[in-house]
Order: sequence, then structure tokens, then C-alpha cells
Amino acid sequence: MKQKILCVIMCFILTAGCMSALADSAMSVNAAYNSQTDIIEINIEGDGLITVIIPQKGDSLTDVSDDNLPIYYNIMKADERAVLLKYELPANFDGGTYTVFATDESGHTANDSVIVPSMQTDTTLADKLNNAASYEELSGIIDENSDSLGIDTTDEYLVQNKDRISEIILSFDESFETVKDFYFLYHKAYAIASLKGATADETEKILKENKIYTGLDSQSDYKTYEYVAEGAKEALDKLLAESDFAALIGKNEDKDFKKVYEELRFIAEVSSSADRHTLQKIITESYKDFLSPEDNSQYKALNYPDAVFSEMLSYNLTDFDKIKSAFENCVTDAYDNENPPSSGRPSSGGGGGGGSVGGGITLPAPDEKVENEKPEESKPTFDDVDSSHWAISPITALASKGIINGYGSDFAPDNSITRAEFVTIICRAFRVTTEKTDAEFTDVSKNEWFYEYVQKASGAGIILGDGNGTFRPNDSITRQDACVIINRAIAAYGIELKPGKAVSFDDKNNIALYALSDISILFANGVVKGTSDTTFEPEAQITRAQTAQLIYNAMDNIKILDLI
Repeated sequence: MKQKILCVIMCFILTAGCMSALADSAMSVNAAYNSQTDIIEINIEGDGLITVIIPQKGDSLTDVSDDNLPIYYNIMKADERAVLLKYELPANFDGGTYTVFATDESGHTANDSVIVPSMQTDTTLADKLNNAASYEELSGIIDENSDSLGIDTTDEYLVQNKDRISEIILSFDESFETVKDFYFLYHKAYAIASLKGATADETEKILKENKIYTGLDSQSDYKTYEYVAEGAKEALDKLLAESDFAALIGKNEDKDFKKVYEELRFIAEVSSSADRHTLQKIITESYKDFLSPEDNSQYKALNYPDAVFSEMLSYNLTDFDKIKSAFENCVTDAYDNENPPSSGRPSSGGGGGGGSVGGGITLPAPDEKVENEKPEESKPTFDDVDSSHWAISPITALASKGIINGYGSDFAPDNSITRAEFVTIICRAFRVTTEKTDAEFTDVSKNEWFYEYVQKASGAGIILGDGNGTFRPNDSITRQDACVIINRAIAAYGIELKPGKAVSFDDKNNIALYALSDISILFANGVVKGTSDTTFEPEAQITRAQTAQLIYNAMDNIKILDLI
């Protein structure tokens, strides 16, 4: 048997020597000592039959002989996937540096070295490490006892960052009973320190080589980093390079590298989501324990939960707290859209005063005079809207009340309308006032003509902006966004519309999910119709004539200003 082993080894040596030009071209080896299990773990990537040999401490392949057999050898079959081999160390194993060699049938070779700490049970060194009062003192102890600790003091990164590594070890505030316990903690700190400022390639190498110490060590998550969606990998690399990993782990109750890593990966994947389907899967399936959507009573009650994730895409989702806040806000918005307030119309009361509808929002009573209301007998006409125009009634009615204006003698019924103009008309139509006027949009300055209306609408909860602190007042508004805003205005006025019903337009799949509930409610109540019997055109810009008809229908539906 001994002769057979030696024959295999000599063939290995000859093959490796003859094929040295192929070294590292088609296979790789990564060896690490797991001090928690006393096992050397060997990860090999290659194909076909692979021979693995570990010579005696400090030896190379050429030192192997009949009288100096290796401590480990194995022949295994790989199929282009990472293969994990484990060598369990015997009791009283001689600590030191060992090299793992591997070669395949084609002569491709690879090797990696691993340092095993002293297996001594003496606690004197462990006590010294535990009692270190500063990172400088800890670094000195490591330098003096590197052989016993199994630490390579010639490592270039360690030479440059040994104080940082010692600082991270102390930040964990963990005690260790043996040298092996310290070995594990040291390499965990080494991995964490290495990630700071690492490039994408360096990050992948660090995670792969230190999987034992980071907790990314099971077969299912060995390639966790590689499995990150391509679009999210850049974001994850940036987070790993810029985050203070040690501080994040220190805040984690279990001081668990893997949990912190998964949170950063969650942030990276969420922030890189390009569509609501991906975002919804990440939050409700892949990382469901992070935000626990199934524990949110409002979310569970939603008929259209997808609307939450459509709205979230407009938010700045760059850290965990922002993601959590956005999710909760969007759930509340979706829930409120599906469940309008049922407090009824504001009452005029004895003095005809305004009603109050939650959140400090104040709306005048329906019979209260509006300052910009024109005399009833004023019936404006526009040169470009004759009596046969399909929207003549709503245009004339709204213009006579000062709710909508023309351009001199023209109305321009087919022109689009901006978001600022639409909100202004809404405020006039529903006579929106509010005590809350502290809304701040970075693109709405106080000297803009529409500033007052945007403030009122925002204070009343009728507009929310785009999640990035902007309102985009000069953008043309789409038909679906107009429906969202007008449904909020009706709800803010205190009117409870009957529940929505499924829409059956041929282009219903083009309706954004954040607008689907609003459109279904307005459609069920006769406030909005399609552009034809079969189409709705949700993404089309709403025209001025369509705006007049939409607002006219809403006001007629809730019987304000006695337009009919």
C-alpha cells in the first residue's frame, strides 16, 4: 500500500514538473484552517480527476519520499464546480505552514499554503491576548508569538494594517480560552479590514478565501457573492468597500459577519432594482425577514400590493433605514388609496365654517364662497371650442367658476397640461386650504406662481412628489397620474366612493400598479372613462379638455359648487 501511494505521488510530481507551464490556467486551490473544527478545508475548482497532496510541514512536493510521506493525499473527480475536501487534523498536530498541491489529468496545477496554529492547551498566551488593553499592545503580542498563533507576519497586508486588525479584534469585545479561538477571531478581523477600499476583484477573492471566518461557508452559500444579480454587484462592492464593517458588526447583537453582509446585499439588490417585480420578490421572498411584510396588517389587507413596490421605485433606497421607511410609507399610501376616509362630507355648521379632515387638513364647507369664483352669469366662450365640441359643457362650467382659465380668447383643448397647472385646478375645484404649509420640494421656489397651490395640495396629502424631494412642476401630467391625484382630492374632501372594480381595457397592463386602484375606483364611480371603449392610454399626456371633463365628473359626482 505504501509503495502504491508513493507511486501515485511520484507520478504527480513528474506531471506537475513537466506541465508547469499550465499552472493555474484551469484550476484553483484555496486552503484554510478552521480552528473551530480542527479541519483544513480545501476548495478546488477544476475538471476531471484531480490529485490532492499535502506534504509534511514546510515541505514541497520534491521533499516527498518513501521515508517522508505526505500527511494527506486524495484523488477526486470534479465537474467544473467548486469541490470541498476536508482534512481533519489528528490530536497533537504539529502546528506550522503546510502547502496543498493539486493537479488534474491534463497537468494543470495549483497550490495554496495554510498556517495551523499551535495545538497547545496552555492558556498562558490566550490570557495575554485577552488582557491586551490597546491595539498597540495586542499587535505587539501577535508579532512576538506569530508562530504559535499561526499568523504569517510576512503578509504584506498584515504588515501595513496590523494595528487596524488589532483594533477590530478589540472592538468585538470577545474573550478566548485558547490560541485556536484567537486564530478564528483574528482571521475574521483580517477579512473585515481587507474589505475596506477593496476593488471588485479583491472583494471576490477576500470573500472566497475567508469564507470559514465570515460565515459564508456552507455549500449553498459558498458562492453567495457570485450569485448576486449582475446589476447589484457594483452596488454591493461599493457598500463593502465604503462601509465600516467592524462598526456594523459591533452593532449586531450576534456580531455576525454573515448577517451584516446579507443586510448590505439586501440594500444593494433593492437599490439596483429596475422594476417592481424584482423589488417585490426581493422584499417578500428573498429577504422576507428584513421588512417582514407578512407581519404588516395594512400590507396584508391590500388588494393590489404590487402598488407598494411601484411607488418605492421612486424613492432613494440607499440604506436600510430609508428602505424600511419607504416600504412603510408606500404601504400606508396604497392602503389609504384602497380605503378612502369614510368620515363623510365636511359640514357647513352653524356659521358655514370649514370642516377638518385629519392631519390638520382644513377644507371649506361646500357652500362656502370661493374667492376666485366668478359670477354665475359669466359664461365665457373660447374661439377654439365651439358648441359642438365634446367637452364644451365642462370647459364652460369650470371656466365660469374661475377654476380653469384659457389663453386669451382660446382654450387650447388639445394641449397637454403641466403638473403644476393640474394641481392648481384641483385646489380651486375642491377649494383646498390647509394649516400645514411646510412642504419642501427642491424644484418649487417661493417666487413661482404655483407655489401656494403646491403647498396646499402637499399639506392636504393630495400630492407626494416623486420620492426624491422634487415635484417636477413643469412636466406634463399623464392620465394615470391625474387619476391618482384627483382620487386623493376626493378622499381628502371626505367623500367615500363605492369600491373599485376591475378594469377591462385592452391596455390595462400598461397601467402602473400605483395608479391601478385609483383608476378602478374612479372608473366604478363614473368619474373617468377610457379614450375609447377598449383603451385607457394611462401613460398618455392628459389634454386640457380631458382635464376639464375629469374634474367636472368628479365635482358632479360629489355634488360640490352645484355645477349641474
